[in-house]
Amino acid sequence: EAVLRGWGTGDVAALYNAGVVASFELMGVDREGLYPFPGGSFEDQLEAIITQKWVALAGTYQGLEAYFEFLRTGYPDFFTYPVEGVTSGEFARRLPLPNIVSQRNPNAPQTPEQITTPIWWDVD
Repeated sequence: EAVLRGWGTGDVAALYNAGVVASFELMGVDREGLYPFPGGSFEDQLEAIITQKWVALAGTYQGLEAYFEFLRTGYPDFFTYPVEGVTSGEFARRLPLPNIVSQRNPNAPQTPEQITTPIWWDVD
């Protein structure tokens, strides 16, 4: 993503493909040409990068990082939300603030935001 955005140097496609191969190897699966780097627009390429990053993180001990990447970018965009439940069909936009935080930290919000309220960096 950093190279695609011009924040670093390198070959975007080669870095993407190396990342996908490493992710598959971590899971013990043979990639064999699956999920090649797409041509097309910046947005198409960003979606592919973030979706593969989400896949690599979601199945590991870094699941929260996958959640934060989704909130930050809006990708992957294939989620469906339950109609019923705590959030009434909306995706949770923040983690709940434990009561212990507001009890022990006078600087913490005493009335926490709803979990469906976007965090300042949330794109949606």
